[in-house]
Amino acid sequence: MGAVYHGEEFIRELGYDITVWQEWLHSSGAAPIEGLQEITGLVFDINSPIGVADLVDGRVLTLHLEDGRRLDFFIRNSDGEIANSGPDGLYEPSD
Repeated sequence: MGAVYHGEEFIRELGYDITVWQEWLHSSGAAPIEGLQEITGLVFDINSPIGVADLVDGRVLTLHLEDGRRLDFFIRNSDGEIANSGPDGLYEPSD
C-alpha cells in the first residue's frame, strides 16, 4: 500500500503495481548511460466499491511508495491505469 497525495493533501491509501522500463545507451569503451525511462502500472482501492474512479480527473498526484520513493502520476482511467506525469520518474524525497 502507498499513500496518495495531491500536493500536501492526503487523499488515501492505495495498492499499486508499478513497472519501470529503463533504456541504457552503450558506447564503445564507456560506461552505460541512462536513457529513456517509462513507468506504467495500476493503482487500486479494494476497500472502495468505486475503486479509483473518483480520482480520474487529470490531477497530478504523488504516490509515496512503501520503500520511501515517490512517483508523480495521473490516473488514466477507472481501471486504475497510471501514467508518469513528470521527468523525475521514481525519486527520493528531498525533505
